[in-house]
Amino acid sequence: MNILLTGGLGNLGSRLLIPLVRRGDRVVIFDLQDKPFIPSDEFNQCKLIRGDLTDREAVIEAVKKEQIDSIFHLGAILSAQAENERDKAWTINMEGIRNTLEAARLGEVKRFIFSSTLATYGGGLPSPLDIDSPMWPVSLYGVTKVAGELLGVYYHNRFGLDFRAIRFPSVVAPRGMVGGAGRFTSEVFLEAIKTGSYEFYLRPDSSIPIVYIADAIKSFLLIHDAPEQNLTRRSYNIHARGVTPAELETVVKARMPHVKITYNPEPVQTAMVDSWPHSLDDRHAREDWGWQETYDLDRMADEVIETLKKELNSTDE
Repeated sequence: MNILLTGGLGNLGSRLLIPLVRRGDRVVIFDLQDKPFIPSDEFNQCKLIRGDLTDREAVIEAVKKEQIDSIFHLGAILSAQAENERDKAWTINMEGIRNTLEAARLGEVKRFIFSSTLATYGGGLPSPLDIDSPMWPVSLYGVTKVAGELLGVYYHNRFGLDFRAIRFPSVVAPRGMVGGAGRFTSEVFLEAIKTGSYEFYLRPDSSIPIVYIADAIKSFLLIHDAPEQNLTRRSYNIHARGVTPAELETVVKARMPHVKITYNPEPVQTAMVDSWPHSLDDRHAREDWGWQETYDLDRMADEVIETLKKELNSTDE
């Protein structure tokens, strides 16, 4: 199968290409960058097209020339950068999804997977959060993702495109998100190893829903491969668990007792996190295409710490 990854060199894409290549798919990457966020031998087996998502003709040409069967649309300006560069975020996120959907239509692409977010719902949310709760995002990033989902559903209804979206909570990774109120879920591990300390900008009991990066990648494969007749909707939530800074402190100190953890709640970011739900309604993903997390908090912590230590040691050598 010929698979196109837009934004394929980023945090998600550079990890997703690995299992795709390993299972025999031919992966084409469409990205402005030329180096993957996560280097791998599998990346060297992919075809890289350096291009801009706002260039519709370039996207259409890539889809047609490479005879693409499926698209994972991952290219976007993320939350913190989107607030600082609103014009750029609007152009890339909105024109990017429109151009890629149009390329999928013209290229008769069989399946289109869209990376969406919990930020589509906004703030002041109940917990657990019902999947059909109203979506009133408070960030520009969330606004563009709501629009992307709705446009994808339009292309499904109007043109028959098999559009599927996943709304992710905070994704924890050895090198995770930069900026944004949820960055602490990944940042605490890196700073604990690098500096031996971390100051949370939240209260110990502030809570956020998370999923580990390996499970996030697994969810992409599951939703992509699910038979269309199994789907009861076009957009799905996934979720592993809620976590607090206090819980992260516990798992970090259990593995690195010397680490100093402090708290200095920042009012704006604390209020933002407090407005998020502790858990999400993801029963449809579990029932329709077999979503199930495989990493609990301890296994996640072990893998993140081991990975970061290996990376930092190899950098020092």
